[in-house]
Amino acid sequence: MLWHNNLNGVGTSPAIGSDGTLYVGSTDNRLRAFDPDGKLKWSYETGGPVRSSPAIGNDGTIYVGSNDFYLRAINPDGSLKWRYPTDGSIDSSPAIGSDGTIYVGSDDLYLRAINPDGSFKWRYATEGPIDSSPAVDCDGIVYFGSSDSSLRAINPDGSLKWRYVTGGPIDSSPAIGSDGIVYIGSSDGKLYAINSENGSLKWSVPFPSDYPVSSSPAIGSDGKIHALTRDLRVINADGTVDETINLYRDEEGSSPMIRNGVLYTATTSILAYRIPSENLADSPWPVFRHDSKHTGRGNCDAF
Repeated sequence: MLWHNNLNGVGTSPAIGSDGTLYVGSTDNRLRAFDPDGKLKWSYETGGPVRSSPAIGNDGTIYVGSNDFYLRAINPDGSLKWRYPTDGSIDSSPAIGSDGTIYVGSDDLYLRAINPDGSFKWRYATEGPIDSSPAVDCDGIVYFGSSDSSLRAINPDGSLKWRYVTGGPIDSSPAIGSDGIVYIGSSDGKLYAINSENGSLKWSVPFPSDYPVSSSPAIGSDGKIHALTRDLRVINADGTVDETINLYRDEEGSSPMIRNGVLYTATTSILAYRIPSENLADSPWPVFRHDSKHTGRGNCDAF
């Protein structure tokens, strides 16, 4: 172990900046920044629990939501750059498009697009709270789930491209493959593969015992999709199940991460499982928070 800090109520995935600084929110109403050696750099206090994972812009700005109804932009030194008000708690983790636009959902039923300077760009109304974190493709299309059981694709101007309705609320966040297929889990116990062009169903795969699929899938470099409930399912691109692994646990784990041939997830303990995929797929948004550093920032230079 390199280092550890005892923090109460950490309920988000940390993000790692280009200089190795680690940013993490907690339910004690704080966003904290740690040096790579574990030393606290700064702590920013919000007015409510921070259950939103931070996103990091190209200029190092940290974007994070809070249950005090604000999306905040924090400078790398821990000072406030701006804050944007919503009318509901923000558990959705913000995503940053290639043009710097910040997208975030809220319990007030809106997905919002905010300019990098903190000004309003547009908002899109759904029929349920949005806990799902958006994913953005290389054309600027924003994909997200909602408690109204829908996966939506929103055009860069805020208009609806398409909507796909599943059999239950969606807390899972989307992953996007190199072929444009969007993968997302639903509380109806299925993982869905949806065509990004028209919102049509490619396939759906049920999980044992209809466990809700709330964690977000990870796409490996071999094209296989890895999704977790209380078990791990490895699914081929054609929707056939390659492998089901019983993890012998009573609760769903965090969204998986793949790195150097190992899949990582956590509940009350950390699980590391050797898999054939060496790393994440080279795709627009292969995993929760986009990349292994959980920046939440799209990068389409390679596409």
